[in-house]
Amino acid sequence: MSSLRQQTVTAWQSDPPSFADYLPYLTCVDEAVLLVDRLGQAPSIGGLWELDPVCVEGAPEERWESVSTAMDGLLARLPEDAAVQFYLLGDPHISADLTTFTRHGFPTGVIGAACADRVRLYEQSFATPLFAHKGLPFRCRRVRAYCSVRVWPQPARRTGRRGAAAFDAWLTQAQSEFAAVEQVLSEGMHLAGIGLSRLNPDAIKAFLWRLLNPAEPFTATPYREDWFLRDQLLGHHPVVDGQGLTCGTQTITVLSATEPPTETRPGLFVRERDFGGALAALLDLFPALCLVYNIHILNQQQAYAGVKRRKSLAWINRLDPLQGFSVEASVVGDDLEKVIAEVFGRGRRVLAVGVHALLQGPAAELATQRTRVLAAVGHLGFRLVPEETVGAAVVVQCLPLGFDPAADAQLCRLHRYVSANVADLVPVYGYFRGVGTRTGRFVWLSRRGELVFFDPWTAAPSPNIFIAGVTRAGKSVLVMDLMLQGLRLGARIIVLDKGQSYSRFCALLGGTHILLEARAIPRLNPFVGALTPERLPVLWRLLAEMMQGRSERDFLTREHEGMLERAITDTYHRLGDEEVTLSDIAAQLQAQGTAGTQLAFRLQPFLRSGRYGRYFDGPNELTLDTALTVFELGRLDSDPDLQRILTMALLDRVTTVLSQAQESVRFLVAEELSTVLYTENAGRYLEEVARTYGKIGTSLVSVTQQSMDMTQTRAGRAIRDNAPIRFLLPQPPDVVEMVSQELALTPEKQALFRSLETVPGKFSEALLDTPTGTGVIRIVIPPTQYWLTTSTDAERRYLDTQWQVRGSLEAAIAHAAASYPRGLSGSDAAAAEDTDPGAGGGENPDVVRRAVEHPEAESSLPRGDT
Repeated sequence: MSSLRQQTVTAWQSDPPSFADYLPYLTCVDEAVLLVDRLGQAPSIGGLWELDPVCVEGAPEERWESVSTAMDGLLARLPEDAAVQFYLLGDPHISADLTTFTRHGFPTGVIGAACADRVRLYEQSFATPLFAHKGLPFRCRRVRAYCSVRVWPQPARRTGRRGAAAFDAWLTQAQSEFAAVEQVLSEGMHLAGIGLSRLNPDAIKAFLWRLLNPAEPFTATPYREDWFLRDQLLGHHPVVDGQGLTCGTQTITVLSATEPPTETRPGLFVRERDFGGALAALLDLFPALCLVYNIHILNQQQAYAGVKRRKSLAWINRLDPLQGFSVEASVVGDDLEKVIAEVFGRGRRVLAVGVHALLQGPAAELATQRTRVLAAVGHLGFRLVPEETVGAAVVVQCLPLGFDPAADAQLCRLHRYVSANVADLVPVYGYFRGVGTRTGRFVWLSRRGELVFFDPWTAAPSPNIFIAGVTRAGKSVLVMDLMLQGLRLGARIIVLDKGQSYSRFCALLGGTHILLEARAIPRLNPFVGALTPERLPVLWRLLAEMMQGRSERDFLTREHEGMLERAITDTYHRLGDEEVTLSDIAAQLQAQGTAGTQLAFRLQPFLRSGRYGRYFDGPNELTLDTALTVFELGRLDSDPDLQRILTMALLDRVTTVLSQAQESVRFLVAEELSTVLYTENAGRYLEEVARTYGKIGTSLVSVTQQSMDMTQTRAGRAIRDNAPIRFLLPQPPDVVEMVSQELALTPEKQALFRSLETVPGKFSEALLDTPTGTGVIRIVIPPTQYWLTTSTDAERRYLDTQWQVRGSLEAAIAHAAASYPRGLSGSDAAAAEDTDPGAGGGENPDVVRRAVEHPEAESSLPRGDT
């Protein structure tokens, strides 16, 4: 110890210089940031905005070009010497976005459990991917884009002021200059269709904290005005080296572009490309990647002069006295001629641009990640190289508002670009995030893993929905997901089923399931309730359908239609508050003379003494008093006339009930309406009903697997013309062509339609096409919902057994979801059969019967009005 000098011991006990001293951030003033640099020169001022990129999914190429042109115009209007930055990164923290969905609350019971399970699944998916598809893990995240602008205001005129007064004068001038820049930025983004929101000091600090502290929890404290901003940004002391920064177990390194690409196209970094057989965007391959675009708005006189000098030198050097004609000099000269033509012919600007990729992760994994990023970006035409000597300095240049063009004199990381090419690179091109107002009522995912919010009441002028897809394409999964999310909101839902698709789902949720068959149909009086101007055309079309035969000679004339309408109105006026029946209408027709008597005879099959009379003539017996009611019409296929008339009467009754319901979310889900209502008059009837639903704020959801029915029947055309919201699931190629022509889909939408996939056990896709936006959604259901909607016999038997053993449906589903989150595989199913005391084929009838007969035992669905 005696040989140790005091200064050596002192050096051992001293901390190295703080990395915060190398950061330019001083303080925040009215959402602007004051920054100091350039060796003590006057400070600069800047601001940071989050962008809402333009949705170009399914848009024609002209839309991409228009956004690029608008961005080129913006870059042409920003002041010279300004430093502009753009950021593109994937944000795994989606809790803030999910609050839009969760703020509506979750009810008790299995409905709330399924919705809560969805939120949990989405939030945990970044650490535990939802699934892997074509070699790529699929996660939930938010693709975020940011923009920052930094300017160096001119020094204030000498006023004799000193100290704080002089600084206040400079700050006032700086804020005035920056406000003008912000106005230019805001107008330019608005013209391009890009939304932007200014980050406040807390958000600025949180963004910087996240970039500088990859190993720390994402819990930045609020901004403090009594500290320098740079002193609030580090939760550790990073180790600085030539490759970047090391923060505990995490390393931040940077890749830099060495030269501009040979050509660009709008949205170069966000377009989907074929990466080894997987159609994906760059951020799909690297969820933690952060792309940075540093842009210096050059003095254009000096930039033009530099281009001309380089062109002159290129042409001088094209003839080498020793080697003859120089090909490389000729190529450079030709390229510079094109630049001059763009600058002087089209008013473009010459900009200095640096493109960088920030990577973070454990040092052992970064080498592999770096190699993959270099290969993927090379696929786009860019050549990146890893920083090995000035990595830490380049990382500081890549921080928001950290870019200082003066530092490039030593770093040399900027390259000359024409502004039109820069407009192609910046991340202002986005993908589908939903349609309508972000009310948070319904949520799915996009192909990028982003949340897609949907509200049919704000997405189109009418909330009516059309769903088409072949068998096992995911129609029932989509419809049940729509109903489950609606029931979370206290919705009133009525379903006209055909094929028992929703009977078990209804039973498990404690709804009312009514099986309509010839021997057991509750009487449905079409004339129950008051007569309104909207109901009158619906009722006389229903009577006309009862009277008309299958041949043209039986069709009603205009005179007959008038007699029917008069009989309906006269009967309601005569009986007043009494319930009108079909016999009353027939008696009123007979009172109109011979012609009326002949019309009354046509109603004979539907009167009390006729073969269908017990279903329609007499006091009404059908009540609709639960939140979920399912009618099964499939048993009536053997009698299409009864099925058609009963469906029309049901539609009228349901319309009356839903128009009077107090719930804000109301659905009528109807399967294969176009095949049931196949006659011309029934098609006109459906037109009246569909238009009525748009007026009463109720969504008519028409589901079919026969997509071409919408062109071959009047009812199909009525559905098509009155449903502006369309969910198109995977279809055979020939059907895709026909449906695309019928719906007048653009070539870009047709390409999305053809690309749809459904992978059982993982996800199903649908093309959501509305007047306000188009895109692909991915339906990924949580384990709890999977067990509610499964159609596999073995899984249904297993759930029924667990229900009996555990005493409640919620406990049974929780156990099944925890044990088998993706359902029973082959071996799991066999093991479940061995341990299932009630196994023997089909559902456990006691359990399902108990749910149907006593729904209040398991249901939390609210009761509605009749």
